[in-house]
Amino acid sequence: MTATRAAESSERGQDRREEDRAKHAASRAAEDSEDTRTRLDGQRTRQAASKAAEDPIQRRTRSEDQRRRQAASRAAQWTFMEGEAFRDVRPYYNALKWHAETRGMCCSGGKVKLPELQLPPEPLKSLMPGTTPESQHFLDNIGKYNSCFQMTSFGMPAKVSDSGFMPTFRVQGQIYHRGGFLLPPSNEEHKFL
Repeated sequence: MTATRAAESSERGQDRREEDRAKHAASRAAEDSEDTRTRLDGQRTRQAASKAAEDPIQRRTRSEDQRRRQAASRAAQWTFMEGEAFRDVRPYYNALKWHAETRGMCCSGGKVKLPELQLPPEPLKSLMPGTTPESQHFLDNIGKYNSCFQMTSFGMPAKVSDSGFMPTFRVQGQIYHRGGFLLPPSNEEHKFL
């Protein structure tokens, strides 16, 4: 059967697949709920047996293929969102707006006034353009630097307490990270979490 399909022309293959689709559609339209349940149970059983028979390399390949398909699907959705849904531009700040978003959602129709963005302080200002080797290194590794804050202590001036059960907490005021020194004192060994 595989050799026959390999030898057929692309037009014949397309015709065969179309005929197959039509037969399956007619068959499924004629099913009652019990037939559908039986067919789906059989399909689940075959898929489970197929997965159980996989070796680790086949399992990894299937997982990678699935991740690739999901990533392609997300990319296609984002392309749609960029091209279609976010085509409206807000008149006040040139922000992209989703077509179904209400007028007041962005900046309350111009009532909210945002301050001009300040330039970042040095040395961040000189690291942002990417024009020097040091700046390019910083931009290439900014994710790693940002990850350093994941294990720092979280500080805040006061916790706002509400009565009753609350699995989260609210902070009023400024939050900050308490990060220790990256290098130990000269007479001590390096310590990592």
